[in-house]
Amino acid sequence: MPTRGLVESRRELLLLAGLHTALLALWGQPELLHDEADYIAQGTLLRASVLGDAPLPEALGRLTLHNPAYAGFVALLEAPTGIGASLTRLLQCAAGILSGLLLRSWLQPRVGGTAANMAAWLLWLHPTLLFFRLTLWPVSFTLLGLCLFLHQGGLLGRDEDNVSPPSDDRVADSRNRQTKTRRLGWLLALLPLLTPSALLLWPIVVSSHGLAKAAKILRFGVVLIVGWSVLLSVAVGTPAFLDLSGPRNVSLANHPAISEGRGSLWGDPSAKASWSAELAAACPGESGAAAKRCELQWARSNATQTILNDPTGALHRAILRVAETWAPDRFLPRHLEGLRGSPTAGIQGALALLHGVLVLMALLGLRHPLGRRLLLASLLWTLPVLLAVGFTRLRIPLTPWLLASAALGLAGLRTPRR
Repeated sequence: MPTRGLVESRRELLLLAGLHTALLALWGQPELLHDEADYIAQGTLLRASVLGDAPLPEALGRLTLHNPAYAGFVALLEAPTGIGASLTRLLQCAAGILSGLLLRSWLQPRVGGTAANMAAWLLWLHPTLLFFRLTLWPVSFTLLGLCLFLHQGGLLGRDEDNVSPPSDDRVADSRNRQTKTRRLGWLLALLPLLTPSALLLWPIVVSSHGLAKAAKILRFGVVLIVGWSVLLSVAVGTPAFLDLSGPRNVSLANHPAISEGRGSLWGDPSAKASWSAELAAACPGESGAAAKRCELQWARSNATQTILNDPTGALHRAILRVAETWAPDRFLPRHLEGLRGSPTAGIQGALALLHGVLVLMALLGLRHPLGRRLLLASLLWTLPVLLAVGFTRLRIPLTPWLLASAALGLAGLRTPRR
């Protein structure tokens, strides 16, 4: 990856590093929330297993609940140090800064320095993205992975985006292409274990590169994903794919207890209590692998029956989940409200305006071939909400693609269309 133009100013990097360090010190150590507590608990259990104070299978099993790559990463930081939360947040800040550098270097030759700089700074300073860099969720690392896709050309299918300019040395060019193919292949293999939505990018690679070349790119992913899923299925005693959260999320999005006007039980504790009670009644006294097997089987059966009983209602909920996913972010305002104990309507309104403007500008990318590919990839990325729960955190990693699409579309407005 060329480094020329990647870092334009040491002063810029120092400013970004100082800003993130200050935020990390002032605001990056709140009480663990939601999945955060579970990630750190996994690391604590892993350390106890290594010391012989807890069974190792239980520790490894907890890593398969959701986002196994991220869960394993946090656990490996937490187990030997006891400060996995701080280390993860520090590395996520670095990943956020690197994401902006990658986005800018990809955009500069296509839209010019001004638009590329604006996109990078918006990626660096977007309030929601700053918030997620300081919390224990896989958003920041996923965002970095999507920026790397731009540099590897995985969604573009154009030779000039996949390799460096050709040289007189054909052997060197061939090796360069093979190296790019391997890097892209491993990226496509590992990212689904960080966020399952990444698996839906594979069809774009096939359509962009052709079946023969796509087979070389995706062979790493096929071996890794299939092998992992087979081992997981054998361990739990029922079919499982990528992690153990899929059937649960589908069931949470397709259950009779879902309140009117909502797409799922997500964010509705009182309604979810009914779901939890049914699960407890269906799997009484189970523990370990037996409990997970019972939950997966019950969740699949429950969701299937709910959809078959009311397919129109299932379709209506799917549409609501699409709206919930692309709505303005509520994570940051809700977090600030909890810290300050006061309403945050102004912050919510500002984030809504920023999000609306960004999405509308991203649609300008329809004028550009690369913009259309990025928008198609963004659409595929969020397709799981048609069956499973929908929430804004799913589409937040797409921000660099939306910024790139907007920049390409705006650049197209300045030049006549052919």
